[in-house]
Amino acid sequence: MKVLYALSDMEIELSENYVATLYIENMLYFRHTLQELSAQIAGAEGHWVFTQAQQQLDCKKNIILVTDFFHIDGNQKPVLSKLHAYLTSIAEEESELLYEINDKLRRLYTEITLQAPVEVGYKAALSAQDLIKAGDFKFEWVETELLERLVTYLDIICDLLKSKLIVLVNVRKYMTVEELKLVYEHCIRKKIPIFCIESGYTCHSVDELLEKVYTIDKDLCFIY
Repeated sequence: MKVLYALSDMEIELSENYVATLYIENMLYFRHTLQELSAQIAGAEGHWVFTQAQQQLDCKKNIILVTDFFHIDGNQKPVLSKLHAYLTSIAEEESELLYEINDKLRRLYTEITLQAPVEVGYKAALSAQDLIKAGDFKFEWVETELLERLVTYLDIICDLLKSKLIVLVNVRKYMTVEELKLVYEHCIRKKIPIFCIESGYTCHSVDELLEKVYTIDKDLCFIY
C-alpha cells in the first residue's frame, strides 16, 4: 500500500514488516492536513491518496483515524453491526436451542395476550438476528492500561471491520518507547495495518527493524 498527499511530493510505501511513521514539523500544515484527512474519512473530497495494488481506496470505507487515546472504544455502530452479524452466524447453528427458545416465547406471549384487555398480536417467531439484537451485545471495556486498551481496539477493528489501514495520530505522546515497541510488534505479528502521523520535530525510530520514519519538515520538504 502507498500513502500520498497530492499537494506535496510525499509518497510513503507501507509494509507488513514495519510501521511507517510520518512527522509533520510545521504545526499549521499538520493541522490542515489532518483536518482534511478526517473530512475525507467522513466522505468529503481531499488530497490524501491511499492506493493498494495500484487501485485508489475509498477513505470512508477503508481508513480508520484514531486521535483520542483516552477514549478508545470499540462500541461504535459499524463495529457493533459486524459483531452482531458474527454472533448471529454462530446462533444460527444452534437450531435446536433456537426452536426451544421460540417455543417458550410463544407460550409466554400467548399467556400475556390472553390477559390483555384487547386483542393484540405478536411476532410468531424470533430469528437468530432478532435474539442477538435483543441481547444488546457490546464489548466490555474494563479499566485497563492504555497499552492493553489500544491493542484490544486494534484487534477489534482489524478482525471485524477488515479496514485496510488504521491511522494513529500522535500515539508517541501517550506511550513510552517500550510500549510503542510492543504495539508495533503486535501489529506486525498479526498483520494489522497501521500508519502513524506525529506532530513536532522528528524523533529517531524506536527500533529500525520495527519502524521507518519519514518527515515533512518546517519548510514542507519531504525527507525519507
